[in-house]
Amino acid sequence: MNTPEDAINTIYHFEDAPIESGNLSTWSSNERTAGFTLHPYTLRGSTFITSKQSTLDDAKSSGPFEEAEGNIYEIQQPSPLIEPTELLISWYELWEELQDVSLKPTMNDELNQLVLVQFYGKISSLFRSKINQVLECFQTQINNGQKELQPSLDTLWEIESAWRCAEAIYFPSSSPYTLATAIMDWVNSYDPQPIAEDGLEIMTYRIPFQHPSFWFYVNKTAIRGLFQQTISCLESSALVKELPTLENTISDLVDILKYCPCLHQKSIRSTFDFEKRWKVWRSRIAHLRQTIMNRGDIPTEVQQSLLSLLNILSGNKEEIKANCSYWQEYFSALAFLYDPLDCKNPAQVSILYQMSTAQDSHFYGDSTLEFEKLCVALCNNQPLDAIQHSYMLDVGFAVHLADFLHKTGYIKEYFTEELPVTLREHLLLEYGETILETKGIWQVAFAYWKHVPGYGHQRIKSLISRVPLHNIVEKDEALTICHELDLQVEAQSVMSHWATNLIAEGAYGEALIILDKACDYTTMNRVTWEIFNLCLENQNPIDAAEDETLYDLLSSPRICASTLASILSPAAAIHQYFLCKESEDSRQAGELLIGVLKMINSPNFYQEKLLKELLEFTRNTKNHQTISLASAFDCIACLEDHERNISDSKLVRDIRIQLASIVSWNFLNAVK
Repeated sequence: MNTPEDAINTIYHFEDAPIESGNLSTWSSNERTAGFTLHPYTLRGSTFITSKQSTLDDAKSSGPFEEAEGNIYEIQQPSPLIEPTELLISWYELWEELQDVSLKPTMNDELNQLVLVQFYGKISSLFRSKINQVLECFQTQINNGQKELQPSLDTLWEIESAWRCAEAIYFPSSSPYTLATAIMDWVNSYDPQPIAEDGLEIMTYRIPFQHPSFWFYVNKTAIRGLFQQTISCLESSALVKELPTLENTISDLVDILKYCPCLHQKSIRSTFDFEKRWKVWRSRIAHLRQTIMNRGDIPTEVQQSLLSLLNILSGNKEEIKANCSYWQEYFSALAFLYDPLDCKNPAQVSILYQMSTAQDSHFYGDSTLEFEKLCVALCNNQPLDAIQHSYMLDVGFAVHLADFLHKTGYIKEYFTEELPVTLREHLLLEYGETILETKGIWQVAFAYWKHVPGYGHQRIKSLISRVPLHNIVEKDEALTICHELDLQVEAQSVMSHWATNLIAEGAYGEALIILDKACDYTTMNRVTWEIFNLCLENQNPIDAAEDETLYDLLSSPRICASTLASILSPAAAIHQYFLCKESEDSRQAGELLIGVLKMINSPNFYQEKLLKELLEFTRNTKNHQTISLASAFDCIACLEDHERNISDSKLVRDIRIQLASIVSWNFLNAVK
């Protein structure tokens, strides 16, 4: 078979394998080869040693198999999903609830769009919070020695950060008047700066503002929008103590920082009010800056440092750029300090991004990192490219990002070339397939496939009758899906599957009721004869303590549905026969036993066992009077019908003797 040059071949190594390293040719010369089987819907399989020969006679010539060659070696394809099962389930439960919400984006209606975006932003933050729980768990496990989890932890951090970036720009849960605050929060979570330990060292210096890094640290807090830290640094800097003339200046600066409109959006009533407050805030900065410039009683170094801080607050691009280390930091500072008024939607945000990465900015994105390319696409208002890069980072994130962007109206119904489905639906199909193949969580896979009409429903239809059902909850989940998609035939298969599990546990009664609902009459008939054989083998009726439901069905056929009662009648008859035998109701027992013998189309396999039971019953002379002449002749006829299938000739002869005695007894008593 020819394979593409770029195909990835996975090599599995098994411990204690029968082929020694380097001896493949020698081993193969003994007419051996490796067989392989794959599970129909998971990436799990097994390999084993088999013969190259096609016929049994040829296979014998290859020599006997050694014990080690009889082993089966299981394999599991590694999962491309880094999320643990708990996170996948948490996401799916949230996603299921989200699909029941019917909100339609109306891009022309600004208020409607705002409500819609904020609603999905709150839902998105719930999804992201589930990642944070896993991050904490992974970090704890790594601290306890599970170092192999580190790559997964690193990727999950990237997913969480990219998700936060998407929220900040496309569906923020708050910040109704500008996206600047949410963008700044994203960057601060992505790379927290300035470092708290550095601040502690600076502020414990003898005179803090004279520390060489004091003003750089203060400027960094301003660049990051951490104005409470800026205020704390200024108030604890000893500036007022060493330079009393700065008391009013520092007081005014602190007051300006406290009332930045970007940090008080909840108290703002409208966009007009926000713009008004922003302009007032900017004018206060400009006024304070001019005041400081006009003063001659401030040391030059302190004066220049204060002017630099005010330049940053006033949105001076050159001053901001000089205090930034990479494009994300410069980008968020431009949004927060330079132009938060024109930072209300992804299109406006993209302009700020292009400014932050322009040639004269000397900041560039790292094109070798998928996470970086994803964030660039999000910031540059390229949602389709963002989905592509998110797919390369993690398919689970790509699915939910595409879903949120679709629901908020930022991507349209783009159709893929591979299947006539939308991009969102294509991702849902692949995500479900990946979960099913590598995690085996069919409930999660089917939950996503349900929302892809046509292809998704067809996949569920073809697989749902084959999924493992470990408990009644899973059975109910499978039946619920069948009901939602109107899969009646598949629902019957699910019930039959569950009934098979019950039979394996010995719960025949409950299994028969379910099989009756599933209209699985073939299996019902097979189970009936299993119960029939069980009674014959044990020479006892069904024990109510072991299976109360089955005992009730067999003892009181009237409580059964008509079809179930009809199919179950052989087992009910033999069960009641042994009950009558135990209670010494010989007449009723005899009628039941002979009725079973006369039963049309009963399996030949049980006839010999029934005749042995008849022989035992008739050997008790007290029972002769309970069998009528007509019943005796029926037994003789039955014996003749099945005589050729009975290997024990002595059994036939002994039964004939007993039946002859019964006939004689009936004639003698008839004469009397």
